[in-house]
Amino acid sequence: MANELTKELELLGNAIVNNMRRALTTKGINASGRLSDSIQSNVDSQPNQVDTLDISMADYGIVVDEGRGPSRQKGFSSKTTGFFADLKNWVGKKLGIKGKQQLPVTYAVYNKINKRGYPPNPFIDSSINAALKQRQDKINDAAFRTLVNNTDAALRKYYKK
Repeated sequence: MANELTKELELLGNAIVNNMRRALTTKGINASGRLSDSIQSNVDSQPNQVDTLDISMADYGIVVDEGRGPSRQKGFSSKTTGFFADLKNWVGKKLGIKGKQQLPVTYAVYNKINKRGYPPNPFIDSSINAALKQRQDKINDAAFRTLVNNTDAALRKYYKK
């Protein structure tokens, strides 16, 4: 059975996920919706251990958040998979370019990213901080009560009362 702290961490995780998704949409970083859809939260609750909140997302989420410098790598490994394929999909959805022009535009964008990098679009820290600010007192109270209840239960078991 989930304790009060676990429930509060689940609420915090949901708030962080919602904040991140809203930030991506507000910043216009949601062409395919894949990054937004990939954001998840999970509370890991193990007996005799402190609950942990894990927030996960597609690997490129951190790159969107922090930006990327120029690349030393020349060329690309595959036209059908990986970054280039994702970029081609982005060109089609975000720029609305399809057909014969999609591939040359994708090459141009790809080369520009490799030469110049791209600026950060921070959304992670602000989303976490906003959710924490809203729930911090409730989390602290739940953590304290959980600690007291667990300590009480351990002492009762130890002294068999």
